[in-house]
Amino acid sequence: MFSSTARKDHVWSLRDVLSLLTLLAMVPFLRVAEDEG
Repeated sequence: MFSSTARKDHVWSLRDVLSLLTLLAMVPFLRVAEDEG
């Protein structure tokens, strides 16, 4: 999954970090939406 970022000498770009944080932040909201739906 992170093979493309692993080739950068394990240096995460700001875009990679923001995308990962966004996904993690969306998970709880998606679960709540499914429970309420």
